Amino acid sequence: MLVSDGHRRFHYGTTRPTPSMTRAVRPRARRLPRVPWLTRPAVRRIMVHLVCLGLVCLAAIGPLAPLSGISSRQEVAAAVVREARYRAILDELAAPGGWNVPPYPLTIAEIAASNPPAPALPPAPASIVQPVAEVAAEPAAPPNRAPLTVPIAPNPIREAARDALRQRFASLPEGYGIVVLDADGAPIFEHQPAAQFQAASLYKLGVAAEVYRLRKAGRLSFKDPLIITRESLVDGDTVFAAVDIGRRITIGEAVEIMITHSSNVAAILLLRRVQPASVNATFADLGLNETKLLDRPFRNVHGNAKNQTTPRDMGRFFWLLLRGKVVDVESSQAIITLLLRQRVEDRLPVGLPRGVPIAHKTGNLVGVVHDAGIIYTRNGPVIVVALSQDGPTEEEAVSTIAYLGRATYEAYSGLSASADDEPTATSSAELARP
Repeated sequence: MLVSDGHRRFHYGTTRPTPSMTRAVRPRARRLPRVPWLTRPAVRRIMVHLVCLGLVCLAAIGPLAPLSGISSRQEVAAAVVREARYRAILDELAAPGGWNVPPYPLTIAEIAASNPPAPALPPAPASIVQPVAEVAAEPAAPPNRAPLTVPIAPNPIREAARDALRQRFASLPEGYGIVVLDADGAPIFEHQPAAQFQAASLYKLGVAAEVYRLRKAGRLSFKDPLIITRESLVDGDTVFAAVDIGRRITIGEAVEIMITHSSNVAAILLLRRVQPASVNATFADLGLNETKLLDRPFRNVHGNAKNQTTPRDMGRFFWLLLRGKVVDVESSQAIITLLLRQRVEDRLPVGLPRGVPIAHKTGNLVGVVHDAGIIYTRNGPVIVVALSQDGPTEEEAVSTIAYLGRATYEAYSGLSASADDEPTATSSAELARP
């Protein structure tokens, strides 16, 4: 029996809808125009292509920025900039003069040529750098030997420089430790040479020496990979950040970046590879008995106050580099070449004339400002170590260290200087190379 309510018709006494009821309740959807090529296989192919395109994009930015490290467009843009900078560093390493090429020239003109911003210096005596053959012929230095192991001949240049520096630095404020040595290891000027200082980034010199020792022993290669992990990251690193998690770099690249850019991330990666105990053993073998790396292996070593050194130990390290006694002659030359390419140049190099090579390493912590290295003067190389802690402000320390670099260069080069030219807290900018 059919019953109608005026709009719909249905069977009385049953719930089964009639065709007319179905059309009234659920009208048929209007079909879209049929696209001949849009078949199911075509749709599947399109989806596969889109997925492949997405995978290619992820592969392109994957090493640059893992998904866990990027959460905004700004971070992606920053990652792109950082990747470009990192690639520029790697290109520089691969270029002539990089870490994998024969290092350390033997004349002052070649040293100057290895420092691109600096023009060549006037010809200098051949004795300005000790020849490799002469160094190699000397007997190996036993551990814990006193710095003055080479017979010290009278040197009027050294005596004149000693008088000049003593006059200029007759009164130094508290918080400084200074050692100035000539190429024979003879002291020219000292101020608190045995005082203990936080090592800051100067410990990286020992890490580099241990890496070269293990390389010579065949226990590692500069091509071995290191992987940047979240635990190795340090806030404020000059090269690496969170977007670099998962990146692979080689040991050779890490050593270069650790020294030239003072990267703490690179230093921690190398420490994980060589272990702090081995670094301390290398310090002891070199006779640096007052320098110790006391931090635990997998902590942020750069920020721990336990790592200690003295100006005397740092002076000995650079003297051994000059003598070719850090691991061997080749390794010593390679480390000096890295130090010649130092990029942090706001201290000792500031007051030097343009073109004067300097192989040096800086160190910074809160209240700690260091710089130590070798200045190549026309009368021979001179070692300058300047450490400061818990006294001067950072600006005052930077200015004083810059003044010390200029004063040492002038005194050892026999140049006249005004005795009234004293360092001030703002003089580091005035000391810029002419």
